[in-house]
Amino acid sequence: MEAIVIPLSDRTSSSQVSKLDQLCMTSRSLEEIVLGWVRPGFSLVIGLNRELADPCLALSFVRRGETIAIANLSLDYIKKTYPRIAPLKESVLRFADQDGFRPDDVWFDARNERLGIYTDEALDMNVAPAEALLELLLSYSLSSAGFAEISQSRRNAKDASHSPLLRTSLVFLGLEADQGWYELVGFWRTALQDYIDCRAALPN
Repeated sequence: MEAIVIPLSDRTSSSQVSKLDQLCMTSRSLEEIVLGWVRPGFSLVIGLNRELADPCLALSFVRRGETIAIANLSLDYIKKTYPRIAPLKESVLRFADQDGFRPDDVWFDARNERLGIYTDEALDMNVAPAEALLELLLSYSLSSAGFAEISQSRRNAKDASHSPLLRTSLVFLGLEADQGWYELVGFWRTALQDYIDCRAALPN
């Protein structure tokens, strides 16, 4: 993917920058960048970078809580590469009989059904198939006040028989100070790898 990697920490070595450049250059999709970077202690934050003259989609590479580098991707490139991403429904529903609001649950229920998102009772969180990751990441990241963060859960005795779980935090800060919300969706790492491998095997 076409990206410009900028180091943000004194502890970011030229070798690390070179590896991130290589990761971005050789990855054919955002999902491949996710798999190439995210592991225990390493997370990826995705959101708009509005500080540049031409706003970009920024990928922040975080290592043990410190952002070590950022990769800026052209919005034109992202929109041309992923033209069918459904935008996030940002408007909220106000309660008629009390203060407060809720996101448009009818819209979110329809989105969850379309993308195959379901509630895993054992994990106590929503889980989605690999093909839903891209839309969730970009719908929040390209919204007016949102971002996404992907990290990997540490495996323990309870889930040792399963693939590592990628925890995707989806945050919308809101159109006003009191109108934001947060979603947490899990993805199985092995399923995402299988999805990428299958897609790569298909003829162009």
